[in-house]
Amino acid sequence: MAKPQLEDGYTPIANEIMEALSKIRIPGEAGQCLHFIIRKTYGYGKKEDWISLSQFVDGTNLLKPTVSRALRKLLGMNMIIKKDNAIGVTYGLQKDCDKWKPLSKKITVIEKDNKGSTKKIIGGSTKKIPTVNRYYKRNITKDKEPIDKFNSWVKENQDKIYHIAFNLVGYQFKEGSDYDKMVREEIRKMRAWIIGNPQKGNKKIWSRFIQGWLQKAIHDYQQLKNPLTNEKEKEHYSSKRK
Repeated sequence: MAKPQLEDGYTPIANEIMEALSKIRIPGEAGQCLHFIIRKTYGYGKKEDWISLSQFVDGTNLLKPTVSRALRKLLGMNMIIKKDNAIGVTYGLQKDCDKWKPLSKKITVIEKDNKGSTKKIIGGSTKKIPTVNRYYKRNITKDKEPIDKFNSWVKENQDKIYHIAFNLVGYQFKEGSDYDKMVREEIRKMRAWIIGNPQKGNKKIWSRFIQGWLQKAIHDYQQLKNPLTNEKEKEHYSSKRK
């Protein structure tokens, strides 16, 4: 377990700088590099120091390309001072906090012109972006279409669904019976399957799909149900129809 102690060393830094650091937003990797620069300078009683990319890599566990981008970000924010000379490159913290430049907040606005093309406006700059083509739009909405079509078909064809079920069972069962409950449960299972398999569930003839599904479900149900009870129920409702 780490037990840092002041006696083992510390980095003296002015409270004004610490307060300024707490008020400015710094990206993650840039913040790591900034902390390392402070450690290598103020931590050794220096205002600046020669720091190579390999030292940054060892001190931050970042890759060289990431370190380079982070340093460019800090330079763009005017938070560090970089000096190139014959010996190497020195880095130091920009002590004048008033010169720091906070990151600008990007505001994205999408506008459409009369021709139907769109423009993306980011931070005051305008950039044309291609519109979504029709094929891509169809792909975006494709996952939603099958379940919507199924729900609409079921809602408009309740009588047809039960007519299919009556033919499969062999007689007209009444509402609230075991078969009626089973049909309602199987409709719920069909919805769940279509949502989980939008590409396979995009059927052209829903009646055929429902008939095939109910045929298997009713067969499995009858295999589990007591055959004697099934025959009595069938005779009872058949006699009522006569």
